[in-house]
Amino acid sequence: MACPFIEDEEPIDEGAQIIQRAFFRRPPAPRVFQERTNPLEQKFLNIFITFPSHHGIQRIKEGFYAIAGFPNVLGCIDCTHIQIQAPPGPVERDFVDRRNNHSLNVQMICNSKLLITNMEAKWPGGVHDARILRESHLAQRLAQGGFEGVLLGDRGYPCLPYLLTPYPEPRAAAEAAFNNALSTTTARIEMTDGKSLPLYRDPEMGGS
Repeated sequence: MACPFIEDEEPIDEGAQIIQRAFFRRPPAPRVFQERTNPLEQKFLNIFITFPSHHGIQRIKEGFYAIAGFPNVLGCIDCTHIQIQAPPGPVERDFVDRRNNHSLNVQMICNSKLLITNMEAKWPGGVHDARILRESHLAQRLAQGGFEGVLLGDRGYPCLPYLLTPYPEPRAAAEAAFNNALSTTTARIEMTDGKSLPLYRDPEMGGS
C-alpha cells in the first residue's frame, strides 16, 4: 500500500518507524479502545515515516527557506485530535480533550512538501502538545544536537533551542516580521493535517 506523503529518505539511527508500532508503543489499552484503533493499525500497516537523514536535511531546509525566507528549518510541528470511542474504566478521563471529546492527540512533523517525516500517535487526548514533544525520542535527539536545525511550532509549545515559536507580543518590526515568516511557514503543517488525516479519521467520529 503506497502513501502519498512519505518521502524517500533514509531513517535516523533508530530506524524507520512502522505506523503499527507508533500506535501501540504504550501499554495495552482497554479492549474497547483497541477495537477503536484497529482500523488505524490496518490502514497504516507496513508504512514507514522517517525523519530526514543527514544527507537530506539541506534539501529540507532549502524547501522551507523558499516559502518565507526562514532559514535552518528541519520541519513544522503540531498536534491534532483523532476522536475515538470512550474507553471504559479509570483511564477514560485521560482521553477527554479540550473539546470534551474522547480522542488520541497525534503529533506530526512535516516538511515543505507536506510530507509527514515524524509521527507520535500513542497519547490520550488529554495530554498537552508540549508534553508529547518533550517525551519523544526525536526531542531527545534534537536536544543532544543530533540534527543541525530547528523545528517551527505555534504558541502551544515553549521556545527551545531546537524549537522556535512566535513572539507572544511583538513590539519591534523585526519581531513582527519574524512572526509573519513563522506563521507563513508553519501553515504547511496545517495543510499536511488537512491532506493526510482524513485517510484514517472515521467519518462517524470526526476529528479536530
